[in-house]
Amino acid sequence: GGGFGGGPKLDLSKTNMEELVKLLAGRDEQTKEQAILELATRLREADEPTLRKLQARIRNAHALRPIINLCTSRRAHTQFAVGKVLWAVTQDEENRVKIRQLGGIKKMVDALPNADTKLQLCLLRALANLASNDMRREAMRRANGVPLISKFLASDTRAVAVMSLQTLLALSADDKACAQVKPATCLDVVKVFRTWGESDASVFVSCVELIAKVARSETLRQELSTHEGEKPLRAILMLATKLLRPAELYGKMHRKDGDASRLRQRQLVALEMIANLSKTPRCAAAMKQFDMVDKLFAYLLPPDGVPFDVFQWPADVLVAALATLGLVCVDETHRRYFLDMPASKKMVFKIMENPEVYPPSIANAAAQFVHAIYDLEPAVAVEKWEVKAVVALLE
Repeated sequence: GGGFGGGPKLDLSKTNMEELVKLLAGRDEQTKEQAILELATRLREADEPTLRKLQARIRNAHALRPIINLCTSRRAHTQFAVGKVLWAVTQDEENRVKIRQLGGIKKMVDALPNADTKLQLCLLRALANLASNDMRREAMRRANGVPLISKFLASDTRAVAVMSLQTLLALSADDKACAQVKPATCLDVVKVFRTWGESDASVFVSCVELIAKVARSETLRQELSTHEGEKPLRAILMLATKLLRPAELYGKMHRKDGDASRLRQRQLVALEMIANLSKTPRCAAAMKQFDMVDKLFAYLLPPDGVPFDVFQWPADVLVAALATLGLVCVDETHRRYFLDMPASKKMVFKIMENPEVYPPSIANAAAQFVHAIYDLEPAVAVEKWEVKAVVALLE
């Protein structure tokens, strides 16, 4: 029968890997297309042990270079097949190493803007696989990967937008990559959250984790604190306040189901996001309109009707809340507001005075918090428990 271009269709089902490589590296576009389609078929149909062997054979037969070169093909069938192959081969660490050495990361990033939707999705999946290593993340960043990948957050295709999110999350382990993220990107992440995050737990957490991680970048925080960054910052803080649910968490924390675990994880990530944003004064000041101190202070209180010395505090959440509250209260307006709250002095005093009730991590976090609010050395409270000095300050 005829091939995709009208020429003869080759039967490559029994062709060995070395011969396939020769066809992939040839000049005839139709032959290369049939060769990459055959390779995609073999990878798709392989079981796990066979897949691992195929991944190694592809590498050992020097097939990775001609496969990477096909990223720029304009032929639809070739694009679809090469995307599938790259996604499959990048599941192998040795192949990931080799692809970076061959300059494949830049070629894959460069191919993204002109790729069709199917190839975009496969390339993003392959890039997410590649972003598991510092050197490869650096190569992706240097290839202008952050802004190019960020554009796909606005895709109308759910799979592409979510895969863009996951790839950026993998890249966010690189601090310099975080510095390349723009406020508009954060706004797009919030839009992904609103569109798909509410109904998909993994998308939910990925959106919040990504913003929390990129907020480590002082460059981004400074841009968020400008007039141009006002809208994205408001969207981020609105999202963060929706995630802070101490009463719901404390009501479910003794349950062993996945819902309680997911809720706990969301609290921790939301607190990390707020803590990182608070490191820039203007971002911290913007939290006033969201009653952030009240929402954070709620983590320091047990559920209604439960005595302080009976409630089993979730140490990781309370430590994170104290640390975040301390950063937020560096802002003088927040600090004065907290000091004027009647319950605040009582709660801090209880943590400092009753170390046997709280795990050491909580007591230490409370001491660090007192240091931030009252400029008292943490060692005083942690090592000596000289609570009278703390009480004098609280009074």
